[in-house]
Amino acid sequence: MSGFPSPPRTTTYKPALAVFAALGSAWVYVLVTLGALTTTINAGMVFPDWPLSNGSINPEGWLYDLAKFAEHSHRLSGVVMGLITLVITGWLWRWEERPWLRQLGVWATVIVVLQGLIGGKRVILNEVDVPFFNMSLGEILRIPHGILAQ
Repeated sequence: MSGFPSPPRTTTYKPALAVFAALGSAWVYVLVTLGALTTTINAGMVFPDWPLSNGSINPEGWLYDLAKFAEHSHRLSGVVMGLITLVITGWLWRWEERPWLRQLGVWATVIVVLQGLIGGKRVILNEVDVPFFNMSLGEILRIPHGILAQ
């Protein structure tokens, strides 16, 4: 790989980090799948507030109502993804010798946080109309939220 100035593997290979990063990659699939389910059944606005859901971390009835389950599960899986990303970034920052990989971890954290904030703003700004576009600001934010998930 000519683009990277360091060897492909450090002198102290970190198999636990590799496994945890693979777990994070698999969790992205869970998060995007729950987001797709939420969008498919039009459950994206079942909770009008953010970051809580109906003012609670554990909203009433979310395990029994499919729309509430889809949206709240998507939010919870987003929190888990954020925590996984923070752990990986901290791990890289503390133990990784290659500066470009440490910076990549920081950028991953920035992108995951940005994705979560866009999703949250989409909920909060759903009622703010943008007359020229014939949509609400929240509906407009669906576009970058969906694109970043891809």
